[in-house]
Amino acid sequence: MANGVLLALFDDLAPVTGVVERLREMGLSDDRVAVLSSVPYEPQMLGRPRVRDPMPRVALLGAILGLATAISLLAATFLLYPLTQGGQPIVPIPPSLIIIFEITMLGTMWTTFFGFFVVNRLPPFGEPVYDSRITLGKIGIVVRPEQSQMLDVEEVLRDAGAGDLRQLPRSARADKRAWTRFAVAVVAVLVAAAGASLLFFYDVISVPFPSNMVQQASVAFEQGPRRAAPAAAIPVQGPVLIADEPASQPVPANDASLQRGEVLFGIDCVICHGASGTGNGSLSGFFSPKPADLTGEDVQGSADADIFLVISQGRGSMPSLAENLSVVDRWDVVNFVHSLSR
Repeated sequence: MANGVLLALFDDLAPVTGVVERLREMGLSDDRVAVLSSVPYEPQMLGRPRVRDPMPRVALLGAILGLATAISLLAATFLLYPLTQGGQPIVPIPPSLIIIFEITMLGTMWTTFFGFFVVNRLPPFGEPVYDSRITLGKIGIVVRPEQSQMLDVEEVLRDAGAGDLRQLPRSARADKRAWTRFAVAVVAVLVAAAGASLLFFYDVISVPFPSNMVQQASVAFEQGPRRAAPAAAIPVQGPVLIADEPASQPVPANDASLQRGEVLFGIDCVICHGASGTGNGSLSGFFSPKPADLTGEDVQGSADADIFLVISQGRGSMPSLAENLSVVDRWDVVNFVHSLSR
């Protein structure tokens, strides 16, 4: 193992290539020899092998990881929660392409960002081997020989015309072990933070956040009670019913309402439930189970509010008729349905 570092300074580029070649012939690998210059010379001009930039491969790895993550998230989401709409595939391709592109780019950018620090071993620890005169035009050669090669390497550097040759202690080198400990510590902190976040995610640790919106009394969708309208108010939407609580009274079952209900029943309901309401309409054979028998005890024993909600929202294979019938029309149909058993 090397016990010291040699730093030689040259006035020009001419002897550098020969020095590097002689050191290579002595058995020193390329990772033990470095050339420092303020001018961006090509590696071939310095007798050095061409350095392959690993960042493109790091970016490609990030793109692959991002693509795999995007496909996994999309496939898992749609397969775990399948929604079949209009005969479309479970995994919709056009919108999925946008999500795949975004996550792939995020994987590329994040991997490139962190990969830059890993590849360049940033932040650096220890005192790097350098001389301020290199900034002013000098060319430095840094050699890390074995102890047995130290004198021979010094002789090669002096013979090549090194203007200044110094042997630096080993402590002057950048401490790679310190960087490794730093990287391990960063990974450990990230893993610990991720594990701690799971405790909050699964409510193992709960932190109460006061919120007046949560503590105040509220009424959810289609839940009661509702506040009654002022006495002189006229509901814009007409009579409605929410969770068995009408905003206004249902339409009375008088002769006019029954007559309107019979006409509307013949337009919107006969095709499935039949003229008598027994569920034998012309389309009844296409349904399984068949349309309900409106003259049976199940329907006739139901409250007006329940029948109104079925007509408004639909149930099972029966669609909602809210677009076909106004609120008043639905109450007329409810009155007519209850008259079928008479």
